[in-house]
Amino acid sequence: MFNKLITYITHKKIFTPQDNILLAVSGGIDSVVLTDLFAQIKSHGQVAIAHCNFQLRGVASEEDEEFVKQLAQHYGIPCFVTRFDTYTLAQAQKGSIQMIARNLRYAWFEQLRTKEGYHYLATAHHQNDMVETVLLNLVRGTGIAGLHGIKVKQGHIIRPMLFASREEIEAYAQEKGLKWCEDASNQDNKYYRNRLRNEVIPVLKTMNPNLEKTLEQSVEKISAVERFFEAEVQHIETTLMTSTTETVFLDLKKLEPIDEKLIILYHILKKFGFSYIQTQDILAGITGESGKQFLSPTYVLVKDRNKLVITPARVEEVTEKLLLTSLQQNAKQLYTPLQLQLERKTVTTHFKLPKDPCIACLDWDKLKLPLKIRPWQQGDWFKPLGMNQRKKLSDFLIDQKIPINLKQKVMVVVSDQEIVWVVGYRLDNRYKLTKDTKEILLMSLPTSTQ
Repeated sequence: MFNKLITYITHKKIFTPQDNILLAVSGGIDSVVLTDLFAQIKSHGQVAIAHCNFQLRGVASEEDEEFVKQLAQHYGIPCFVTRFDTYTLAQAQKGSIQMIARNLRYAWFEQLRTKEGYHYLATAHHQNDMVETVLLNLVRGTGIAGLHGIKVKQGHIIRPMLFASREEIEAYAQEKGLKWCEDASNQDNKYYRNRLRNEVIPVLKTMNPNLEKTLEQSVEKISAVERFFEAEVQHIETTLMTSTTETVFLDLKKLEPIDEKLIILYHILKKFGFSYIQTQDILAGITGESGKQFLSPTYVLVKDRNKLVITPARVEEVTEKLLLTSLQQNAKQLYTPLQLQLERKTVTTHFKLPKDPCIACLDWDKLKLPLKIRPWQQGDWFKPLGMNQRKKLSDFLIDQKIPINLKQKVMVVVSDQEIVWVVGYRLDNRYKLTKDTKEILLMSLPTSTQ
């Protein structure tokens, strides 16, 4: 089995002999075999054990911790141990004890790995774990990503024993006379994984005794297909999408000729938190009228003519804020949230009026300080540049064909309650430059933020 391990590590390029490896050791048979195998590897890197005591099984948890400490001492390798009051944390967070324990475990492993200078964390997952994971994903509902099971290498986490079945691990432990701890909770079929392991998989193995090996080959094929599919989705995404700092636009005209639009669109939108069911609704609605909104936990998507417009959901209400109280001649000031640069300049014969809507040039002498900035409101009006009559800001935004979710982000700069600039869109005509203008307030917004 040791030779198989070395071959697997080399073939999969899991780590190098110079890497320091932290072993996640519970004390069960899988992690004990992992420890024994790694203790035999001749390398220049260091090996250490990390053990979590979740204090969920009373005396048994204490015995497991002591066993792991003795195991580390037997092999002469460092051992790190931590304890969690898992039950109390699970009650406070109102979550699954298993999920809370998993999150605690991996968070501590990563903290320890970084602090102590280990390149990778090795876990003792094997082929049977792979089978269970794939079946669980199928039962719960999954896409192609759920069918690749457990990855051999994922970031700083490695699973060097995925080549071995549980039967091979048990045979090795018996042959070497290894001792380990038995976790009675592994027989409790109230957990889905245990029910699969103890009831479902034995039935499947009567149909295919080589289930683990067969699934391993299937997973390799599925992983290859997944890599190809992801590359294709990435290519399509670059043709469909454009973005600014906070806004993503998806071109529906370019989506139209693409085959399997639903699955492609889902894989693009899931990074924004939209589900498969929502994607079905979004796709069904793209031929309808503009303005329909879809919400994920973190984003808002709006169908706007020939585009899908995606913006972050507003977490907190933006209120009126002070923008400018004073500014010396030829001085600059930055309003950080919008990266809005303000500059007071003297008019010269060389000055050229910019045509960029993200730049506003206002007559300094017409302004009344302090200037403030706030979200636009229903009832707001101004006199758009080039017009002498009032226009409701709501009507102006409609004329500009601004999607609903971008309307919510529109800000205005006000002077003595009068709007002087609809930020990024239009200056107020009353504050434009004239032949009599001596000084300018130049406000510039990075184009990418509009």
